[in-house]
Amino acid sequence: MAKEPELGIHRNAFGIHSFGRVKYEIRDGEVVYADSGPVGVMVTEQHVGPATEPTLRDLSEALIAVCGTDYGIHSPIWISRFTDMTRQAAAYRDRRVLLAAMPHTCMPRTAGRVSRPVCRMR
Repeated sequence: MAKEPELGIHRNAFGIHSFGRVKYEIRDGEVVYADSGPVGVMVTEQHVGPATEPTLRDLSEALIAVCGTDYGIHSPIWISRFTDMTRQAAAYRDRRVLLAAMPHTCMPRTAGRVSRPVCRMR
């Protein structure tokens, strides 16, 4: 990053965002960041992004929308995108039935036969 953002967790109308050095220590319950090194960024996108791999441009646009600047970001180590799974879970459960078994009730059958799992439902 060409310009350094204020490190730590920030909240605004878009959501929660954070900036922090990859190297840090916790002293007396406080986070103390290294003086230099890569900066980790977590930014909330204004709209849920596509399911494709995010690009440096996507990150830059998200930072500008949220912070007013992209801090001159360059040379990322990696970029990933994740979403709020609870919203997806509600849509996924619509008109579906969940079948579940207790892990200890699933036992392999190996008494001289082909092994395949058998589950008892309670």
